[in-house]
Amino acid sequence: MSSSGLPPSPIYVFRGHSDSVNTLLFYNDNTRLISGDAEGNVTIWDIQSRRPMVRFKAHENSILAVDVWKDKLLSHGRDNKIHIWDLNEDFNQSPKLYKTVSTNSLGFCRLATCPKDEGDLLIAVPGSADSATIDVKGVIQQNLFESIGIDDKESNGSCMALKLFSYSVSPNQYLLMAAYENAQVILWKLDEESHAVTQLWAVKEHNESVMGLDVSNDTKYAISVAGDNKIVKYRFKDSLNETPQVYSVSIKYPGIADVKIRSDGKIFATAGWDAKIRVFSKSLKPLAILSYHNESIYALAFSTILSNEDIDKHYLVGAGKDKRISLWEIY
Repeated sequence: MSSSGLPPSPIYVFRGHSDSVNTLLFYNDNTRLISGDAEGNVTIWDIQSRRPMVRFKAHENSILAVDVWKDKLLSHGRDNKIHIWDLNEDFNQSPKLYKTVSTNSLGFCRLATCPKDEGDLLIAVPGSADSATIDVKGVIQQNLFESIGIDDKESNGSCMALKLFSYSVSPNQYLLMAAYENAQVILWKLDEESHAVTQLWAVKEHNESVMGLDVSNDTKYAISVAGDNKIVKYRFKDSLNETPQVYSVSIKYPGIADVKIRSDGKIFATAGWDAKIRVFSKSLKPLAILSYHNESIYALAFSTILSNEDIDKHYLVGAGKDKRISLWEIY
């Protein structure tokens, strides 16, 4: 980030999408960037050359999310499909389709993933029977948990955002953080051995539907954003069974579409409907407002912090309705 006192500017702007950009992801030690748009197209960019390496039609409808697992690329579309592609460095041709997982993608909730020790990948998505519930599937072992939250579906409304992560107490237990249309955020514990699902706590701090959710890599805290102007932090206690300490800060304009916490947990960024990217410390202190886009921002991604030698290469990207991807160097 510039220390000149002048408003920061992006170091580069990627152009190549012909519709809104909905999802972004760095991978391969930050040398590649994946973007997905509302026409169902995926582009893989080379960060050093700033050029597209491959573009391909991944879905017949808008792309909600992308993820990378081992040598696979996952794309989640609003055509009720999660496609799993063979991801190799032969960019002379589009990736080959490895597998398709059927899902309910009629809403805007993005998939959440968590690797398993046994070599499988868990995927959490809105329930196939009802988007107010949640299913957890495996790429290899399908349908591990079904219809999570079915008893509260009338009051909660549709599932809007998900985060799935491992529970350090047991290798066969996972935690699922879910945000809902009624603004409630719930933490579930999933026990793979017993197939038991336990609600640990529920918190409702927002006034509008939750739009985005992220959990720090060290599972110390989470951040949620919504259609209102509140940014809410959940600081987990040592026993995750206990309701977290909750803090919030408000911004001037309502409507935040996405939130991402950097891999070191020190900062996070929000994507505003007002076309602003806002950067905060983990203590909710405002650090920067990044102004480049002229329409709503839908997606963000941080590069992974690899080592102290990479101090000058801490990247943040943002994209949205204006079809452009802004690349920033930050802190």
